[in-house]
Amino acid sequence: MAPARLEAVHRSLFDGFLEDTVFRQLLSAGMMVLLAVFCWRYESSGLLIVWLLIGLGTVSYRSWCERAYRIAAARRRDTLDNRLGFVRRMEPVYMLQGTVWGASLLFFFGRIGPYNQLACWLIIACVASAPLTSVALVPRLLRAYTNLLFAVLLAGLAVTIALKPGPVRDLNLLFLVLPVLHWCLLARYGRFIFRRQANQFGEQYDLALREQEAQAVIRMKNRFLAAAAHDLRQPVSALSLYTEFLLENPESHLELAPKIASATLAVKNLFESLFDLASLDSGQISLHVEQVELRAVLEGLRVQFEPLAAASQVELRVCHSDLTVATDGVRLRRMVGNVLSNAIKFSPPGKKVLLAAPAHGGRGRTA
Repeated sequence: MAPARLEAVHRSLFDGFLEDTVFRQLLSAGMMVLLAVFCWRYESSGLLIVWLLIGLGTVSYRSWCERAYRIAAARRRDTLDNRLGFVRRMEPVYMLQGTVWGASLLFFFGRIGPYNQLACWLIIACVASAPLTSVALVPRLLRAYTNLLFAVLLAGLAVTIALKPGPVRDLNLLFLVLPVLHWCLLARYGRFIFRRQANQFGEQYDLALREQEAQAVIRMKNRFLAAAAHDLRQPVSALSLYTEFLLENPESHLELAPKIASATLAVKNLFESLFDLASLDSGQISLHVEQVELRAVLEGLRVQFEPLAAASQVELRVCHSDLTVATDGVRLRRMVGNVLSNAIKFSPPGKKVLLAAPAHGGRGRTA
């Protein structure tokens, strides 16, 4: 898994863990008070009060730590190291809370009436299972809580059953089987929840990433279309000016016909370059490299931009070259044309713009 994806998934899992923390603390505190009420008449009130104070203190401290972390995370950048450090600090707290719940067996098993005892078993089953959907998102804390809860619970059951007389002890051995089954089911279901949520958050990250990539492609296409529209504007403008002049001066058709043909060819080449847009979808743009005569390129640019230069009162001078270069002719015309267009537009009236391709060491360089 890529580091960025792993970080995003881990952050989403941790946010899901913290989302229901208030409900979990209230549930745990309420269940502790309820269990104490069921056992109050049958057990030493002093020991029960000590157990209740330790349990409620653990719940309060756990709630304070998780609330403090949420506040701190909102003020600073929430990193993977910060989250892992928080989990390490909270692990002993979850272990203590599991131990407190496991030790509650000593207050009701074989000591209180059957109905109250059944209610206490239901409370234990509830506090072991209720936080599973959220605590399972941090497997280390889930193991710390459930392992201590069931380990202490089974140890208390084993000791209590061992002290019972023979027939009663044999009957109570069934109580060792049920917690073990419950423990195994919680562990298995917790792993399932974690994998399912991790996969779901991973898919959400992939979808968001693909959406960003699609938006980037759209922005690239928009820039391409804007550049193509900019390139098309000049030859189309030249065609319009040549056509108007031809209508006013029909006798100049022999002089204007080659210029109109050259401007038309420029438009044709630019339209052909629009097919690059389809290549953007696959992330590939193929270059059509061929031997291009710079004289033809320069002459075509002269014909294309002369009307713009005349309208801007700028003198356009072109020094032809007999060089031949291996390049993509369409893209060469577009790049040089963009530079030439800006040079004419931003030159003050009366200035000169020179377009040339002098040879240096057998190589051409456009200036």
